[in-house]
Amino acid sequence: MPRNSALDRKRSALQLAKPPKSIHLVGVHTYVGKHVLLNALSNAELRSVALVEPHESAEVRDIVTSHGVPEPQFQNLEFCRLYLESEKSWAASLRGHDAAIVTLGPTRELPIGVGKRGTDADALILTNAFKAMSAEKVDRAVVVLHSDESLSDHMSPRQLLRSPGAEPYSRMWRAMVDVKNRNEEVARIAHELASRYAPDVHITIVKPSRVLGTPADSQYGTSLRPLEQLLSRNRTGLADLSVHVINVRDLAELSTRLLMRTPDGTKFSEIEAATHTVYVNQIVSSVRNEDQISGNDRPAPNFVLRVIALFSVPMRSVVDSIGKHSPADSREARRVIGRDPISARDTFLETARFLGVKN
Repeated sequence: MPRNSALDRKRSALQLAKPPKSIHLVGVHTYVGKHVLLNALSNAELRSVALVEPHESAEVRDIVTSHGVPEPQFQNLEFCRLYLESEKSWAASLRGHDAAIVTLGPTRELPIGVGKRGTDADALILTNAFKAMSAEKVDRAVVVLHSDESLSDHMSPRQLLRSPGAEPYSRMWRAMVDVKNRNEEVARIAHELASRYAPDVHITIVKPSRVLGTPADSQYGTSLRPLEQLLSRNRTGLADLSVHVINVRDLAELSTRLLMRTPDGTKFSEIEAATHTVYVNQIVSSVRNEDQISGNDRPAPNFVLRVIALFSVPMRSVVDSIGKHSPADSREARRVIGRDPISARDTFLETARFLGVKN
């Protein structure tokens, strides 16, 4: 029996060493997911896309045609409806596929009747996903966590950009800081759930912080809102903060390559998806005087920000990060991508140009 068990493990390892034959993509509605779609169509065996809303099939076809993807690469692409709150729906969507890429979106909410929001919603979605992966014998999966979260539950983008006072300003900085902490918390939850419900699946959790770059289409949610406000002429001084940055196209390639690589025997792994660490003032300086893009990199005194924190709850989670610069560990992400990543300056500039932020 021990000899047979060892032989079975060896055969299983050999099977896993082969590239996946059929990849299923969940989260094509997200800013990151749309770029994963384009990358996986060109560089992997993407066979199926899950749709949270029926109209997303038209969006997918518009994206692939507008980006010049050859028709043979997507003409046989299958679509299936996915209800995020339903384990049975997850199982049906994953059936027949040996690999999956899941991109969790910051603005996608479960139906009101489910009563889950924030990390509770993430936990429910991941529980259903991991249970279904195990039941449907999925070999491997890559889960890309939130690249961002909405700056406000009650304010529109226009209100955030134009409203005077400390609250929108504070929310902007909280969005800059909190995404890393949020992703660490979701990654911890994912590890616990994967160990419990999908111990036989090779799962890689991708943890991006600030994801920037030109969106695949005009439907990009709140993902670029912090930069949009940062470059707004209504913005006041800059906080002394550093952020970890990756271009959305590099993140998409990283996600696809992680799925295609040979598993090393570890069932659960995490990777920090960052290729650059920059100061906030560098973001503005890098695009200043380019194509008349606005960019006043005047710093805000730290004591002023601490005073604001006395009256603004969002700013209180920011003040502890002021003046602390911890570089991202980008070695693994760069190694997996296998080339020089898109520079931070080019990433900021293309994003600002897309947003049309002008003086």
